[in-house]
Formats: sequence, C-alpha cells, structure tokens
Amino acid sequence: MPARRLLITKYAPEESVAAINGLADTIVGIGAMFSAFIGGYLWDINPSLPIFVAGLANLSTLPFILYLKYRKRRYSK
Repeated sequence: MPARRLLITKYAPEESVAAINGLADTIVGIGAMFSAFIGGYLWDINPSLPIFVAGLANLSTLPFILYLKYRKRRYSK
C-alpha cells in the first residue's frame, strides 16, 4: 500500500490526493470483500482451487507488464 500512496501523491493533482486515496482504499476494500466470498466458494469445490485461480489471475497480468516494459524501452530510445 505505501507504494500506491506514493504514486498517488506524486502524480495526482494536489487538491485531489485525499479523495483519490480514499477511492483507492474503497476499491481495495470492496475487492477484498468479494474475493473472500469467491475464495470460500472455490474452497468448497476444492481446497486447492483458490490458490490455482489466484495464480492464474496473477499470471494474466504478465502480458500487460511485458507490454509496459516493451513500451518504455521503445520510447526511451
């Protein structure tokens, strides 16, 4: 969370930092609430399923991260 707060403080307009931090915390809280329900449902199906689904969700971000890395390298030349 500290990294997210630092990025918001650095890039958000000064008069909006508090509102954006509050919105970000709200989104994280809602996501945590739903993920607990989904994780419980998946656990009822198979106890290893929440770990597997979380791993797939994390792997699904890899193309986006690689795109950002490639884009940064391409524009820095």
